[in-house]
Amino acid sequence: MQISLRDITKDNWVDMIDLEITKEQEKYVALPSEAIAASKFHEHYVNRGIYLGDKPIGYIQYYPNFNEGKPNEIYIDQLIIDVSLQGQGYGSKATALVLEEIKK
Repeated sequence: MQISLRDITKDNWVDMIDLEITKEQEKYVALPSEAIAASKFHEHYVNRGIYLGDKPIGYIQYYPNFNEGKPNEIYIDQLIIDVSLQGQGYGSKATALVLEEIKK
């Protein structure tokens, strides 16, 4: 099965908030519900669901550095892969897809 990125919409946002990470990981990333909510106040944030076929397995968020006047500098702010699928290379594949998207 192939990894793909999808926009977060009213039809799939619940899939993103159902993703699970460990309590330890919560120190380093926001929960998808928090990150999606925060993005509603920052129009330049880009949210993508990470899918394995039709199964939601992760979430990634990135944005351009408008605060410092460097719109070509992009921050990958959040990357979450569901705890049940971690360690299988999906995060690396999703990051590669996001980098291709950013280049366009």
